[in-house]
Amino acid sequence: MAGAEPTVSLGWKGAFAAPQRSLDLTTMTSFLSLRKFEQERRRVEILQGKMQEKQRLRRESALYRARQAERDRLVEKQKAEARLLIEAQQARARIAREEEAARARKKQQAEDNNGETPLPKLDFEAQ
Repeated sequence: MAGAEPTVSLGWKGAFAAPQRSLDLTTMTSFLSLRKFEQERRRVEILQGKMQEKQRLRRESALYRARQAERDRLVEKQKAEARLLIEAQQARARIAREEEAARARKKQQAEDNNGETPLPKLDFEAQ
């Protein structure tokens, strides 16, 4: 790590027979504080990375769910349109059969009359 070295300074002061000892731990405490700060910073960065990854996965999951819901909606819409188309075709076919049956009845009535046009009924009593 740049900027701090783990050193301890020992100092001796006074007469050789009875020296006074001094201990300076400021560089060691600075080094340990910096090391602890770097460890904490790395831990926070890892936590933030995990949190960002979770958020990304949630957004991606929501996007996939939205896309699937849209696909499901389109499939249902296509099914409904196909059902309406089939119903319309069936209605047209039924109308065509009814018209064909009406034409056949008219034709049959015309053949039953042998080409004779029926005379309208006259009501003489009403006058």
